[in-house]
Amino acid sequence: MKVLVLGGSSGFLGSHLKKKLKDPIQCEFVSMRDLSWSKENFPTDCIINLVGKAHDFTGKATEEDFFFANFELAKKAFSIFISSQAKLFIHISSLAAIEEVESAKSLSENANYNSVSPYGRSKQAAEEWLLSQKITCRQEIDYLASAHGAWRRR
Repeated sequence: MKVLVLGGSSGFLGSHLKKKLKDPIQCEFVSMRDLSWSKENFPTDCIINLVGKAHDFTGKATEEDFFFANFELAKKAFSIFISSQAKLFIHISSLAAIEEVESAKSLSENANYNSVSPYGRSKQAAEEWLLSQKITCRQEIDYLASAHGAWRRR
């Protein structure tokens, strides 16, 4: 299987994914900052979108920064998928797209959106946009709603 991963291999998700994706999986990590790789022919079975902005430790990020990274680049990633031969598009989202405060009841795929921060609203916008897109019968979109790890502990 050939996998094209949009996003770096040095970030939290990318570094863990790189350790796990081994032979027989052929994996190519590419940047969305420099699209020169898109001119190369890398036939792929699956595209994984890791691109996004989750945190603002500096306090300087704007709502536009979150929407560019989490919404506009998700649209670009989907465009790359549609123009490829890949059959599977995996989009990394966030529970924050649905709920950012503790919920009194269990969340499901049918839960109402309750995102309040620029991060949550931008992830919600990407999910809603992706769900509205038409795909061919040979293509599938899968969402991973939550990814977290040791970096959350302070």
